[in-house]
Amino acid sequence: MRVKVICTGNFKDGGARYVAQRLALKNSIKGFAKKENESTMSLELQGDETSVNQLLETFSKGNAFYSVETIEKELIDEVSTEKFFSIK
Repeated sequence: MRVKVICTGNFKDGGARYVAQRLALKNSIKGFAKKENESTMSLELQGDETSVNQLLETFSKGNAFYSVETIEKELIDEVSTEKFFSIK
């Protein structure tokens, strides 16, 4: 399963992409995280449904450096050549 995720919130202080990467590595998820601007971040997550949902649940809680207000998910085609989770 692969999903495109658009998150809105406060991402101006950074760190959110690295949190997403750490969670992806922990859950064996491939894909990427990209900061679009100070209030929008995009993710593409590929893995089993339980792991993807667990990542999003943990990520959505935020921390001292970022906060998430909304998360929109869309199923997309898997990328068979992708080997890891990257930050863009």
